[in-house]
Amino acid sequence: MHPSRKIWSLNAPIITTDVNKLLCSVESCSIPLSYYTINSTNNQFSFNSVTGSVPFGNYNAYEIAKLLTDMTTLTVVFNTLKSKFVLTGTATIDVIPNNIYNLLGLEESSSFTGDYTAPNVCNLIYTSGIYISLNNIENNNIDTGTTHQSSTCLLRIPINQPTNTYLQYFNNIGFKNLLATQVLNQIDISILDDNRELLELTSNVNWSIVLRIDFEKSIHETVETTRISKLRAIPHRATP
Repeated sequence: MHPSRKIWSLNAPIITTDVNKLLCSVESCSIPLSYYTINSTNNQFSFNSVTGSVPFGNYNAYEIAKLLTDMTTLTVVFNTLKSKFVLTGTATIDVIPNNIYNLLGLEESSSFTGDYTAPNVCNLIYTSGIYISLNNIENNNIDTGTTHQSSTCLLRIPINQPTNTYLQYFNNIGFKNLLATQVLNQIDISILDDNRELLELTSNVNWSIVLRIDFEKSIHETVETTRISKLRAIPHRATP
């Protein structure tokens, strides 16, 4: 199983009824920021139908430029003033999954001859936050990152510290997500990157998340029938 996903069954299922709602929140977590900026989700490139992959690792812009120059027929330099890569040669940037283009500021299907300046600035950040997802149960959140906008994500935690440290979170009154189920007998939880892909942690690292389950009583309000409502309910006969 992927190191960013954990699944286990509960000894006794948590069951609710129509009277109560089942709520879930993230009370605390401790996640190591131990990953490579360039990893299996973003290390592929293809120019003129010749594909290649950048080895996993943490690079600065100058290192990336030298690496691509050595691995392709192009000359790649980094413009410090514009924070953009400049590619020199003749090429078409092919569409390919798990590509490195977003990090380099490049756009798929672009063709050029001579000097080509990337349309977007370089952004060598793998992910700016971590999503915590309860995969087997949807909730009432709206997630615009999915095609049908339904969500399994309980929380997004922004990353505001450097890599090779721990992302710590605690909130004993955290946001309570309304779960779309009345029975919870298994926990299938993942930590995701900004693209809703499994976070590419390096091997042999442990992470922990504490989930909190609450019950909320459903309130059904009844409104007393008013005299006006009763009059509106009386059928009226049209007069010819």
